[in-house]
Formats: sequence, structure tokens, C-alpha cells
Amino acid sequence: MKLPKCHIDNYPRPQFVRKNFINLNGEWDFEFDPDNVGEKEKWYKKTSFSRKITVPFAYQTEASGIFEPDTHVNNVWYLKKLSYNKKKDKRFILTFEGVDFIAKVYVNGEMVGTHRGAYTRFSFDITNYLKAENVIVVKCEDSLSRTQPRGKQRWEKENFGCWYTDTTGIWKTVWAEEVPTSYLKGASYSCDFANNYVTYEYEVENYKEGLSLEIEVSFRGKLLNKTEKTITERLGTMAFTLTSVNENWGYQAWSHAWPNLYDIVFTLKYNGKAIDEVGSYMGFAQYSTNNQQILVNYSPTYLRMVLDQGYFPKSDLTPKDDAEIIQDIKLMQDMGFNGARKHQKIEDERFYYYCDVMGLYAWCEMPSPFEFCEEEVELTMKEWVDIVRQYKNHPSIMTWVAFNESWGVLNILNNPKQQALTLSAYYLVKSLDQNKFVVSNDGWEHTKSDLITIHDYSDNGAKIKELYGDIQNVSATTVSRSRENRPIFARGFKYEGQPVLISEYGGIAFTGDKAKDAWGYGDKVETEADFLKRYEDTTDGIYACPNISGFCVTQLTDVMQEVNGLLTIDRKPKVSVAELKRIHSK
Repeated sequence: MKLPKCHIDNYPRPQFVRKNFINLNGEWDFEFDPDNVGEKEKWYKKTSFSRKITVPFAYQTEASGIFEPDTHVNNVWYLKKLSYNKKKDKRFILTFEGVDFIAKVYVNGEMVGTHRGAYTRFSFDITNYLKAENVIVVKCEDSLSRTQPRGKQRWEKENFGCWYTDTTGIWKTVWAEEVPTSYLKGASYSCDFANNYVTYEYEVENYKEGLSLEIEVSFRGKLLNKTEKTITERLGTMAFTLTSVNENWGYQAWSHAWPNLYDIVFTLKYNGKAIDEVGSYMGFAQYSTNNQQILVNYSPTYLRMVLDQGYFPKSDLTPKDDAEIIQDIKLMQDMGFNGARKHQKIEDERFYYYCDVMGLYAWCEMPSPFEFCEEEVELTMKEWVDIVRQYKNHPSIMTWVAFNESWGVLNILNNPKQQALTLSAYYLVKSLDQNKFVVSNDGWEHTKSDLITIHDYSDNGAKIKELYGDIQNVSATTVSRSRENRPIFARGFKYEGQPVLISEYGGIAFTGDKAKDAWGYGDKVETEADFLKRYEDTTDGIYACPNISGFCVTQLTDVMQEVNGLLTIDRKPKVSVAELKRIHSK
């Protein structure tokens, strides 16, 4: 595994790395606030709470040290003490990778900011609130509302179907860093693959005259380009070529087979003197389609993906460290998969980082709300923008999935408003990231989509071949699945020659016994041989469809009551990994 030069183990923002950072995970004080009296009683001025919790694990998990999965409290409080030696000409930035759902942050009794949305990073400059000894207090507000993007988090008191224990409060890393008074706040890039050109869009915080930005690009230790530009305002762009006479083909593209990464160093200067340095990397990749084929760097690519809900033993949605993430990607690759569809979860950014490093295509999917109304539209679209902006630099992310199985847009078949929401989500991504595919509504009832994705849990390959063997009839095809028959397209939309994938299939419940509460699709199986027989038959049915461009099997691991994983929740294979690789390698 070839790591970028900027790599730091367990660094929470791996595409934008400063060497000095403070990890604030670990023991915090904690308090339930079931009657929501904390703000009225000024708990934000307290110096301790009665309980302890291990951040970044939600109180519902065993890893948190509290482990009350059946207790739902809408309001919870966290407290952390922090000593800090304030420095001249330095700012102190406090960052949260993810808090579900609303965070109100206080330092030494003063509010420094609020954030709404469970899945993306947010930061506050808390320099002006700091003393030698400090108390950071965070109030988190959550709910069981179906208008809130919640993904697979239940909105009932108990787990049901394929919805699981909810997640409340801090569930991703909390950390801090020192930066100069003027500093590089962010940088995103877009590729012109045809001309071997890259354009960076940067943002400088606290712009002042005399600033310049230098970008240095290297590949495997060889300097390729160094460009410097005088900065005249806080936002700007810089472009440079990746072409090098030292490379056989002039440049090095990124793909799952060849995960080539360029090292990037950003240096912000003031009057010629370096004041801020950020390490990064980039992958040069082009995603496109042609004649119903998916092309990666203009080469036809068949997708063999696994659906991954990203649950971990004892910590639910939160991986404990880099090692757990690396283990999952390695297992996927060992089983013969070249991609993963992260299902109803925006994963810790280190997952996409290791997909970049190890070579695994990723689909990034918006966690669904479940009730269409104006509030749902506002909450979903605001967070969708933040998600795309935060993660779009990852070359491994091939596809953005806006909605899944009409969740949150249940009447999309005929409802113009709901159709308009998915169209808005599609075009919003295109305004931010034109290089990736966008799927409007994964599974069925598509509006505008770059890929047509179908969910079908048929339990025999002959039926799959009968339904999808003739791609020209896909507009008229109805998905047959347990209690539902859903058309592939919403009314007013039709097939336009896009690649077609079976993006969910399989889902075979297998526990090795006759457990009555085992949940999966179709009849349960009791032996490995029975599992592999059905799995190979349905997979062969997909392979027999000449114009299908790939598949995604349900799913990587068991999750709580759902036992249709290829692995148990603690990552033990339920069937032969070698046999799975053989089936996927046909």
C-alpha cells in the first residue's frame, strides 16, 4: 500500500493535512437532558457533568461506555476540559467530523456556533474565547423525525425490517489545529483529462495584501510542477499541467487497478515567507459512458460491487481506527469486488481515503429522509451540498446517489414536486462535480440519471436473464420484488441509452441455523453450499445479460437483525472467500 507523503495515521481530514493537530477523542463528561432544561438552566456554564462517555462513539453503542441502545433522548450534553497556551499570530480551529443532528458549541460559557446536519464536517474559530484553562461544552439535539435525513436509523422505539438503532450526538472525530492569522481554508480540484490539466479552486481565510500561493506537484518523489500565484482576493483558481517527459505516457491515471496518486503541497506565503503549509494528494481519473458501457479513463469497466452499510461491532456507525477501515477494503478486494456502494451512510472520510490509496471504486449515497414536505427538502438539499463539497476531491468516488428506492419521495412516480426534488439533486451535483456519475433514485422510478440502477432480489438467475436480457425493453420493465412492483422510470422519463446495473441483488439470509428472527430476502438457507448455489446462480443470471454493466450484491456484513451479509458483523466469512472471488471473476 503506497501512502501519500502527507499521510498521518488516523488523521481525520486526510486530503488536507497540517502536521500540528490535537485529537480530542477520548473521555468526555456527558449528561442526558430528557426534559430539555439544559439551556434554560445554563448547563453550558457548568464545569462537569455526572456521567462519562468515550468520544466519538454514540451513547447507544457499547464502545461509548454508556451502551443504552433502547434509550432515546432528544437532547444530550458533552463537556471537555482543555489546557491551551495561547500563541501570538495563531488561530485555534475546533472541528467536528460529524454530529447527529444539531450541535450547539460553547467555550467557557459562551456560544461559538451551531451546526445542523449529521454527516459532514464543521469548524469554529474559538481563539477569542480561549484562556489557559478551558471548558468546551456541546449540546446535541436529535429526533425521530422522518423529515430528518436518517438513513438506516430507526424512527420507531425498536428496530424493524432493515432499520437499526439510532445514533445521537457526536459520532465522528473531534479535533483541533493551530493556523496562522491568514491561512488556506480549503482547495478543490477538477480534471481536464483530455488535456492532462488540473484546476484548483482555493479559499483563503483572512485575506490581506502580500499573500501568494504556491502549489507543488510530485509523483513518487519526482517534482513535476511548481506554480506560484499572487492572491488578490480570498477565492481564486490555479491551473497546471500533469504532463511530464519522465513518465511513459506523460501522466499517471488513477483506477482501481492502478491507484496512482500525485502528492501535492500547498504553501501560503506572506511577502515571500511561508506562513502556512498543507499536504494533500490527487488522483487523475475520468468517468464517462459510451454505448451503454461505463468507462474509466476511457477504458470499459465492469463493476463488481458490494453494498456496505458501514456498521461495526460494538461501535455501530463509527469505525474505531484506520485498521478497521483497511480491513474492510482488503476483505472486499479479496472477495473479488472492485467497488463498494456505501449504503445510506456518509462514511468517515478515511474510508474514501483508503479507497483512493488501495484502489476501490466508491458510490457515495445520501442518507434518506422518509416524509416528503418542505422541511425535508430544505434539510436534504442543504446537507447534500455540504456532502458533495467535502468529498468530491476523492478520485475513488465514482457515483453520487441522491435517493434510494423512493424513500422520502414515495409518490415520485406521478408527483411533479417529488420528481423536481430528484432533478434538483442531480443538477446540483453537476454544478459542483461534473466528472462523476449521478443517480437520481437508486433502484427504480428514475428521473434524470447517468446510470440506470435496478434492485431485484429474484432468487434465480433465469428470471433475472428473462427480465433484463433485452436492454431495449428496460423502459417498460417492472421490478418484481417481494410485495412491490415498481417501474424503472417515473412517469415522463424514459431510457436514453445509459449503462444499466443491478445495484442490489442477493440478500440471502444465512446464519447456519433456523433462527426465526433472521431477516433477509427470499427463503433462508441453512448451509454454505445452499448459499453459494443460489448466489452463483443469480450472479450468473446477471452475467448472462449482455448489456448489464455491473452489479452490487447485498451485502458485506450482517447488521443487527439483518443476517444477509457475506461476513458476520465481526468480519468473519460466512462462506468461502476464494469461492466468492471465483464467482466474481467470471
